[in-house]
Amino acid sequence: MTEAIEMEDAPRIGARITDKSAIPDDEMVHSWIGTEAFAYWLELRAWIEQFYPGLFMPEWLYGGQNKGWSLRYKNIKAFCTFCP
Repeated sequence: MTEAIEMEDAPRIGARITDKSAIPDDEMVHSWIGTEAFAYWLELRAWIEQFYPGLFMPEWLYGGQNKGWSLRYKNIKAFCTFCP
């Protein structure tokens, strides 16, 4: 019974974090995308910091109810955007 409830609460493919009341933190992203994907999320963020130290600043953007939150790395122009 617990597995059925967890599956109902799990985000669907293509779903977005759309709660505008708070900027997502690592805990929220981890619970949203799961442990395996979160490991890649952290690895990519660490890679950007390692190879472009201090160059690209991460910035959470809210794209509305349809697009939800995304994490963009930019300096003058956007480098990349992560969509959990």
